Amino acid sequence: MEGFIITPASTGQDLLDRISEAERECLRNAFGEAVYGIMSAVPLLQEDADPAQAAPLIGCLRLDNTVLFGVAYLDAVVGGWTSDTRACMTAVGREHPEAVFRGLGLEPPTEVSAGVTQPYLVQIYACMNDVERVQYLINVQAAADASTSVEANIMGAIPASEGKCIRGALSSAEYTRLLQSTVFSAFASSMAVSDCISEESYGLIFTSINDTLIEGLSERSRGCLTDFLGEHPDYAALVNPASYDVSALSPDRLAGIAEAGLRVWDCLNEDEILRMQKVNVRALSPVRPPA
Repeated sequence: MEGFIITPASTGQDLLDRISEAERECLRNAFGEAVYGIMSAVPLLQEDADPAQAAPLIGCLRLDNTVLFGVAYLDAVVGGWTSDTRACMTAVGREHPEAVFRGLGLEPPTEVSAGVTQPYLVQIYACMNDVERVQYLINVQAAADASTSVEANIMGAIPASEGKCIRGALSSAEYTRLLQSTVFSAFASSMAVSDCISEESYGLIFTSINDTLIEGLSERSRGCLTDFLGEHPDYAALVNPASYDVSALSPDRLAGIAEAGLRVWDCLNEDEILRMQKVNVRALSPVRPPA
């Protein structure tokens, strides 16, 4: 499995050819001979495939092969990391296999996650170049969006004057629908949201979302995030999916957002980082924001 590369043409057979007979026999028993035969011909990168459906496959692979397959899969779905990034990701995955399981959307086995007491998300982020980091940060917001709500994370976070501006720009029915939507959907569906909120309020929304995701930030962390995001509006604006076209950003802006993405972790304590990484590592596998 060392150096395994997945392309659009790769099938299950390409994987089967690289694993041991014991692993193949396990798969035959897990899927049955008929499904095993079909699996060998199916592309590994099926459109809209859920990697979590690969749980039985992962269960039959040796742990190191799981890491190597997982890194190869994630590398393929993000469109290809640089060789340096991939090598670094492999090293982090071998040190912290839980990261690979969670990146694939799988709950790691107890024996893999039981001893996880050190943050590894910062190591993953440090593996990437600036373009990869900013794209990952955008993916993080997209992955988190399903857990957000306008009522809690926008209206409950911004100043009353900005909330009144949004309310005044919408009909009663439009406002009701807005309150029931997620943050990304709100920005995508109504210009009133981006027109009414200030640059500073992006940071308030960002902090509110993170508070929701890990079910409570400490007062110190919340204050630190609010101050930090106020000083880095480009980074805070990631809560609006229309804010960025990565390909159009200048190298300086990319570097500034990427650096902020690394420094922001200084605001969280170790317990908060451990809780946050369970959510954020999933964003290694991209989630598309609403159109």
